[in-house]
Amino acid sequence: MHSPIALIGGWLARLRDRRRQFRHELAVCAIFKNEAPYIAEWLTFHEGVGVSHFYLYNDASDDNFEDVIAPWVSRGMVTVTDWPTHPQVVAYNDCIRRFRMDARWIAFIDLDEF
Repeated sequence: MHSPIALIGGWLARLRDRRRQFRHELAVCAIFKNEAPYIAEWLTFHEGVGVSHFYLYNDASDDNFEDVIAPWVSRGMVTVTDWPTHPQVVAYNDCIRRFRMDARWIAFIDLDEF
């Protein structure tokens, strides 16, 4: 059985004009909570393998993540959405709904995945 995200993503992919130009070829969506010690390394790794933009959903972090990602935000590589106490799947669906026309591909990766 396919997940709702896979079904929605497949349906939306079929609707797109494959010749269309996108602002980002490959983006990553992730939800995080108190990941400041690791987020810069995670961003750096994924940028190194070709990710050009990150859609990050903040699940009520109370660490200094803003200071850590500020350089990424100022470079236009990170979009942060405050997303307190909402389920991960709901965040992913929001990302698809809001940003599907900005990136040709959006990967959904946890911050502990490299």
